[in-house]
Amino acid sequence: MKRDSAERNWAGVFATAIVVISVAVGMALWLPSEIARRDRGRQIELLQASFAAASLDTPEQVEHVVANAANSERAVLFIHVDWAIMSPQHDRFAEFATDFQQAEPGNQVGFLFVDCTPVTQGYAPLKALPGWMDLQREAGGSLIDGWGEVVWMDEGRVLHVQKILDFPSSKELIAMTESLMPSPPVPTESQE
Repeated sequence: MKRDSAERNWAGVFATAIVVISVAVGMALWLPSEIARRDRGRQIELLQASFAAASLDTPEQVEHVVANAANSERAVLFIHVDWAIMSPQHDRFAEFATDFQQAEPGNQVGFLFVDCTPVTQGYAPLKALPGWMDLQREAGGSLIDGWGEVVWMDEGRVLHVQKILDFPSSKELIAMTESLMPSPPVPTESQE
């Protein structure tokens, strides 16, 4: 019986990982294509559907997703909690992820949707990230208030945390991302 429960738990982690990989890796692979350029609305709908399927049940699952982000070269996390109404925030994150990949195809940034509902008592996996507590001290309080915060990370270090609806559109989110994590220089023929 315990084995069945453990297998279901790992199956949930695996399913969540697939969604995260779809959001993080899939975006880099298929959004820059001509199809994505012509069908922005469909790409946003697909992302929104993947968010609905990305529910996490245990703190260990949240830790796994956060560790995945920390092991990425560059990552943008969207912090979701079930107890807050987040439809406008989900929409903005889907638009941001889609528009960023189209506007910045050379700037490889992973976009991860993280359901932090199981860790809302303290957000331990987030607080353990390098740079988090420094930003929290500067802010003078919690960085997460259930408003759909976005976390920008570079090589595992948290650079900035801000509510997604503080940005009027994906254009301002892209500008913030570019200011925090500039695109790598394009190699010239002599460098190749």
